[in-house]
Amino acid sequence: MMPDFQYFPLFGWEQFSRMENPRKAGKFCADISFWDDFNDPRGPHGEYRHEANDIMANEGTFFVAPTGGVLWANVALGDKPNAWTEWEDGGWHAYLWGDDSVVYYGAHLLDAPFYAPGTRVKAGSIIGQVGRSGNAAGGCPHLHFAMRVGLKSGVQGKAIDPHPYLVDAFANINDLRALYGLAPVGNPKEIVSRHPPLPAWAPGREIALPRRVDEPEQGRSIVGMAVGIAAMLAAAGGVGYEIWKGKGAGR
Repeated sequence: MMPDFQYFPLFGWEQFSRMENPRKAGKFCADISFWDDFNDPRGPHGEYRHEANDIMANEGTFFVAPTGGVLWANVALGDKPNAWTEWEDGGWHAYLWGDDSVVYYGAHLLDAPFYAPGTRVKAGSIIGQVGRSGNAAGGCPHLHFAMRVGLKSGVQGKAIDPHPYLVDAFANINDLRALYGLAPVGNPKEIVSRHPPLPAWAPGREIALPRRVDEPEQGRSIVGMAVGIAAMLAAAGGVGYEIWKGKGAGR
């Protein structure tokens, strides 16, 4: 099977402030940076492998669905979604059971995802925001992003390296930004490398995004939203939204 990887999983990092690196005095965390760290040794003695890519990004950066699918809180539950929880290792997180039969996993989010477990989302839908929850606390904010095939309840499946898909999708990052009415990024391919240079982004503006509300079909509004967001709201039947400014937006 081939992943139907339509969008890079992050966008809007320039809307949020870079933070000082808590582990390196006088240094700043990357506002956007990733490399192929799949299968790198991890743990105090390198006793396990990193079956994912870490995408460094400003805290608050929007995490989106790379393809269409259904959100789950705990992959082991199979067809029974449960409530979002903050795990000790992955912190706030989400699984996306993709329509392409690939399971996507994003961890260390800022807070619980914006949709209830079991919600079907379209490619490009905002799931949550980058943070430092779980065992990422005390370090720089980033998204731990993993992909697995053959995964089902009780079966771990096989981890695949996300990096080739991330590189291809990042080269088309402006397609995603256009959905939300953001200006294009110049020369996105130049940002992707083993140790990419950090671009100097101009201060960002506040941007509005949809967030689930408790009662279906209540709180829906598209006033002041970009055309791309309005179109996604109109196409998302059966879910209520309210206008909500992302945490830290416009700082």
